[in-house]
Amino acid sequence: MRIIDSHAHLNLPDYDGDRDAAIERARTLGVTRIVNVGIDADSAAEALRLAQAYAGLYATAAVHPNYVEEQGEAGFEAVAALLEGGGFVAVGETGLDFYRDHSRPDLQIEFFIRHIALADELGLPIVVHCREAYDACYEVLATECSRRDLEGRVIMHCFGGTAADAERFVALGALISFSGVVTFPNAKSVREAAAVVPLAKTLAETDCTWIAPQTHRGRRNEPAHVVHVVAELAKVHGVEPEVAARATTRNALRVFGIEEEES
Repeated sequence: MRIIDSHAHLNLPDYDGDRDAAIERARTLGVTRIVNVGIDADSAAEALRLAQAYAGLYATAAVHPNYVEEQGEAGFEAVAALLEGGGFVAVGETGLDFYRDHSRPDLQIEFFIRHIALADELGLPIVVHCREAYDACYEVLATECSRRDLEGRVIMHCFGGTAADAERFVALGALISFSGVVTFPNAKSVREAAAVVPLAKTLAETDCTWIAPQTHRGRRNEPAHVVHVVAELAKVHGVEPEVAARATTRNALRVFGIEEEES
């Protein structure tokens, strides 16, 4: 069974002591590819370095919405320069976070739209962070999807919205990515959302180092744990884990433009 962790952060310092071991633990469980996501220029550059150093690792770049005020124009330009240099499989993570008060909402929206335009210009998919901002995020994406050909290129990462939210993003042509949250006993609404998203539109991720699945709750998360996400998605859809693994892997290969023979 092969699985792709479609959203990880092995590029952060949390793994400096055992990054090789974490990659090997993932591979042992069939997690053959890992997409490491940038949250600013430095983390994106590190993701690219890892992608060049390890087979099966891939990189994305963006300024996370929590950091757009701190990073400013210089941060965006640094990320844009990295992306224009090539080697990245997506723009992200960008989006909106109204849960934390780190950046003004208007500035988050401005940078979100600029990241979408950059992804469109470069022909890359876009990884969207959305927390406590589903209505605003939908409004931005609906407008941009009407102006650009973003069908099948928007990834709603670490989805935490309702089934109704999921349905309207899928209607825009987005893929929905589920994390360890789907395994939490109190996350009934997330499982309901997973149930209405066709497997053909579903991705699996860890978002490590955060939100480890229930079996590892309270400990550092890592790519190997995506197998628990896949198992829960399989349960939600009433299929065998291998079926969910094949579907989420196929979807990730397609959206990130990763060749099958690179396995």
